[in-house]
Amino acid sequence: MMLRRQVREIGRIQSMRRLSCKSPAGRDQAFSLAEASKDPSRVRELRLEDSSPDLQCRNVFCEFAGGSCVCKLSKWIEQTHGRLSALRVMSLRDARLGKLPPSIWMLEQLEELDLRGNDLKEIPPGILGMRKLRVLKLDDNAFEAPPDGISELQNLSEFTI
Repeated sequence: MMLRRQVREIGRIQSMRRLSCKSPAGRDQAFSLAEASKDPSRVRELRLEDSSPDLQCRNVFCEFAGGSCVCKLSKWIEQTHGRLSALRVMSLRDARLGKLPPSIWMLEQLEELDLRGNDLKEIPPGILGMRKLRVLKLDDNAFEAPPDGISELQNLSEFTI
């Protein structure tokens, strides 16, 4: 209640052109897989950004060992996707990923997918199953062309590449 009152007061400033208020990280946002695992059914946003430790490969048998990799994320999605009904936003921005985990396409309820600042060369056709996707951000990757069939995503209202 106090925050609402403060926002109303700030909003009365005559010269204010834009007011944006972000809520502090709560139970609906997670910035690590450990945090998201506490109660996956409540996580609305998962943000593994800027070389998140969750995306650093420690598997010596992986081709990406020591670098950015999706092994841990892929396994986590496979184990929890049935409990991720609230998940609407996933950001893997600036994670330096060379590929995406196939399990990401299990998250059909996603509305926003932010993949800016990676080393992606292509987006697999699995993205076409994400019918609820409204926002897809692919800037600063190594794409030669937009993903095939992107026009099939009828709910897409924001697309950057």
